Amino acid sequence: MKRVCTGAATNIGAEVIVCRNEITQVDLDNARAVDKA
Repeated sequence: MKRVCTGAATNIGAEVIVCRNEITQVDLDNARAVDKA
């Protein structure tokens, strides 16, 4: 799973980092392989 992070500057001047996990086709294939095992 690939982690995608984006930085956003707030009006205070602090930088907020927002991270989310990006599910790729490879991750889906791996999940199917685990289900079959």
